[in-house]
Amino acid sequence: MANDILKVATADVEDKALKQYRGQALATRAWSYLNLVQIYQFTYKGHENAPAVPIVTEETTGEQAASNPRATVAAVYDLIMKDLTDAIGLLTADRDSKDQVNINVAYGLRARANLLMQNWQDAATDAEKAMEGYTPYSRNDVSKPSLMTAMRLHGFGEMWLQKPMISFKVVS
Repeated sequence: MANDILKVATADVEDKALKQYRGQALATRAWSYLNLVQIYQFTYKGHENAPAVPIVTEETTGEQAASNPRATVAAVYDLIMKDLTDAIGLLTADRDSKDQVNINVAYGLRARANLLMQNWQDAATDAEKAMEGYTPYSRNDVSKPSLMTAMRLHGFGEMWLQKPMISFKVVS
């Protein structure tokens, strides 16, 4: 879906809403690849040249996708970092709901990618930027019995919430 949005909201788009959609699509694609690369390959360090997953972007044709080999771990992380950096340049802190990616979420995702790449200082810098406008939980807050308890007590204090889009049908 992210690539479909990126085909419409191209890099040279001027419309403010389309820029926001592009930023969200780039961050979402980066998040997807960040999950995939961890599932299909080991850690970044020491495996940079190992095969990970095929890279499919908005520019990949159907014919190219049909014979697309696995990219290296480094190539996948390069795409992740580029997508997140581009997203950060397009996004703002504003959003309608927590299921939308904003600049804080993009910084948080880039901090995670930097952690996985063992870029400790860049991870710390991005994490600080991700927290701008948010107050971290205290030790007492995180010592509560469960995440759900804390979420109920604090009104869903997370930075980004993915809403599950699953519908269950009872078959009899």
